[in-house]
Amino acid sequence: MVVELPLDTKSAIDLYETGEPSSFGRGKELVYDEGYRQAREIKYPRFALSADPLVDSAIPTILMKKLNNTSPSSFRINKMNMYSQGGFFKPHVESLLAYRSTPQGKDHIGTLVLCLPSHFRGGDLAVSHGEATVTFDWRNQVKNGDIAWGFLYSDCKHEVLPVEDGIRITVQYDVFITHTSGLINDRMYDTRSEVVKQAFNRVMDPSFIPEGGELAFGLKYEYPIQNDYRGIDWTALEKVLKGIDAIFMSCLQDTGLHFTSFGVYDAEEMDMNLKTYRSSSSIETDELTPEEKKDVTFHKDIWTADSCHKASGTDLESEDPADLSLERAPDLV
Repeated sequence: MVVELPLDTKSAIDLYETGEPSSFGRGKELVYDEGYRQAREIKYPRFALSADPLVDSAIPTILMKKLNNTSPSSFRINKMNMYSQGGFFKPHVESLLAYRSTPQGKDHIGTLVLCLPSHFRGGDLAVSHGEATVTFDWRNQVKNGDIAWGFLYSDCKHEVLPVEDGIRITVQYDVFITHTSGLINDRMYDTRSEVVKQAFNRVMDPSFIPEGGELAFGLKYEYPIQNDYRGIDWTALEKVLKGIDAIFMSCLQDTGLHFTSFGVYDAEEMDMNLKTYRSSSSIETDELTPEEKKDVTFHKDIWTADSCHKASGTDLESEDPADLSLERAPDLV
C-alpha cells in the first residue's frame, strides 16, 4: 500500500487498519491494555518513507542546539503510531530498561515525534517533568499539509489525550548521542547558562566556603546505566548529559574547579539486591528474630582469622573454629 501526504480520510483509515494494536512497556515487559492505551502501530521496517522528512530539514540541527549538545547524533525510525477517534494513552514514562538491553542503550536520550498531515481533532501530546508541562497541539500545524514535530526526554512523563475526531498519525524516532570530546561550545540558545555561571561565580568567592569544602550536585534527568552497577565509566556520562544537566557540566568545566562524577543508586533496588544476597548466604533465616529479619543492616556474626584456609566451593575444609584459628570480632559488627 502506498499513500501520499497530506493524508486524506481514506488513506488515514487504510493505514490505521494496517496497523496492529499498540503495546507499551511496563517494567521489563511489553503489555497490551486497552484501558491504558488505545492505538495501533506499524513497526519499522514494515513501513518506509520515500523521502525521510529529517534528511532535508533543519530539525536535527535545531533540536541538538535546543538540547545544548554538540555531540554527533543519530535518529532511528522506530514505528508509526495511529490514534483514531476515542484513542488515547494514559500518563506514563518510557521504561529505560527497554534501552539498557541494547548496545546503544547508554546513548539513548529521548524520542522525536513527527506528526503527519491528516484530519483530526484532539489527541494533544502532554509532556511533563517536575512541575513543568508542555502540550503539543498539532491539529492546526498540519492542516495545510505541513509536518509538525516535538521531542521528549526518555524520563519525561507524557500522555496522549483522547482523539475527538479523525485519525492522528505520527512517526517516532529514537534519538541517540555518541561519545565524543567536548560538550557545549555555543550556549547562545539557552539563557539558563548565564544563571548557572552567576551561581558558580558566587561559589568561587573565597567568602562562600572560607575553610574550603566539597559540594555535591544532583542531575535533573535520569540516565540508563548498566544493570550490574560495576565498572561504570562515569566520565562517559558527562558527554551525553541533557538540557540543564549539560549546561551545568559545561559551566562547571569553565570554572577550572576539580570535580568527579559518581552514581547515586535507588535505595529500594539496592535493598532488594542485598536481601537476595543474604537469602543465599549460610545464615539460616529461621535463626533470626522478627526484628533481625526486618533490619537489612543486621549481621549474624563476624569472625577473623590470622591465616588463609583452603576452601571447597563455599565451604571451608574444617568447620571447627579451633582448627581455623578464628576469633570473634564484635567490634566489626
